[in-house]
Amino acid sequence: MNRNLYLGVDIGSVSVKVVLLSPTGEILQSYYQRSKGQPLSTLNSILEFLFEQYNPNDIKSLAITGTGGRLVNSILGGSFVNEVEKRSASNE
Repeated sequence: MNRNLYLGVDIGSVSVKVVLLSPTGEILQSYYQRSKGQPLSTLNSILEFLFEQYNPNDIKSLAITGTGGRLVNSILGGSFVNEVEKRSASNE
């Protein structure tokens, strides 16, 4: 098993964004899809497509943000990042 990829998910009320990064931070895959009121099923579709190309066991770290981030984090695990709090802290 080669656990060295990083997955980022931004799941909002309008769209779902997913990025897969190499160990050096190179973008391997990037997805943006409008969710049409179905953010969880949209994310599921993106992840199914992504995991046809990459082994999910190769994901070393998962970070999730967005309005649906806490729910997705409770399902998938990983690290939830509140982008509003993060942005405020970096501006101080």
